[in-house]
Amino acid sequence: MSISTLTSNISANVLADLTVDGAGRHQITSERFDFGSGPVPAARHRNPDGSVGGWVAVSAHVDSAAWVGPDAVVFGNARVLGRSVLEDRAVVAELALVRAGAHLRDEAVVVGAAVVDASRIEDQAVVTDDSIVSGGAVVGDLAIIGGNARVSGDVVVVGNAKVGGNVWLTKGTIVLGDAELKGREIVRNHTITRSTGRPAVTIGAMTPPATPRRHNVVATEATIDDQLDRAVRALTQGLPRRTRRS
Repeated sequence: MSISTLTSNISANVLADLTVDGAGRHQITSERFDFGSGPVPAARHRNPDGSVGGWVAVSAHVDSAAWVGPDAVVFGNARVLGRSVLEDRAVVAELALVRAGAHLRDEAVVVGAAVVDASRIEDQAVVTDDSIVSGGAVVGDLAIIGGNARVSGDVVVVGNAKVGGNVWLTKGTIVLGDAELKGREIVRNHTITRSTGRPAVTIGAMTPPATPRRHNVVATEATIDDQLDRAVRALTQGLPRRTRRS
């Protein structure tokens, strides 16, 4: 299913009244909603303030503390946990996990087995595959995060940028323009554009340490950051310190 189908070919097919229990769980219902591949059992989310939110498939889960705007949707086996916010026409689908106060707005899409943790996804950005975006990162414009990429901390990915493979972006990194990163790079404190040479923007090349993934086992931001710090130290041990360019 294309991203355009997810965001523009969604229509309601209401057959009965809303059924949501007191904990915000969507019970078996005779309501059906077409998320783009034909009508499936679904119900509208009840927001914390009592307002009626967007459609959530019975197969998906949204915590009662989460906010889902009236035009946002959650389907497949996706989960939205905690005080996360989905606004506008945001989409969370397939096996995606959104948690820890993450904020999706505009036409942001989180699909595949991707995890968005305490970060902001906006515009028409897409987070997909087995990627993790965490720790306050921002992904916007037409950017795509995929593969096994890790985007963690004070990081901004915008423009038409594409980040995939086993790339790790962290701590002060900005990726913009038509930049495309893949492979096994760890990048920290750099601004990356289409014209930036790869050797100048990496502090090392290796396979990042594995992190626990699906089935409710997701590495915390502290764990990810600790693993990254240890990986960076291993890469740079014995090398002369680099001086900041004026």
